[in-house]
Amino acid sequence: MNIEAKSEKIIVAGRDQSEINITENKIKDIFKPLLALNMNLNNDLTPTENSIAAGTVEIVEVKIYPTGMSFPTVCSKGGNITRPSVHSVIKVPLKPALYWNIYKYLRGDTGDGIKDYYIHVDTELPHNNPD
Repeated sequence: MNIEAKSEKIIVAGRDQSEINITENKIKDIFKPLLALNMNLNNDLTPTENSIAAGTVEIVEVKIYPTGMSFPTVCSKGGNITRPSVHSVIKVPLKPALYWNIYKYLRGDTGDGIKDYYIHVDTELPHNNPD
């Protein structure tokens, strides 16, 4: 079960099972401040002074693979998902730093060198098994 634009029901297993209704937009609302904190970004995902990003970071995909679905499965980027996980893809504009001025001089390049990089991470969710 993927969480996409529509609302999905997630069964959270534990001592007392409960249900959560959530949409992809809600997941992004939760993911966005955590991403901003980890990458030194402002709340609108623009870089702060100490950020490695050279422009606005974009959340391309965030999906949850919850407990109760059939594992193993494959995410949209080909990663193997074997346990409950969060799948994320972000686009980060980066400016080369190491030897960039020398490279520009030798190549006669006048551009800023900013390139978009896509970062794909599948993070297993912690599972607390009381047994």
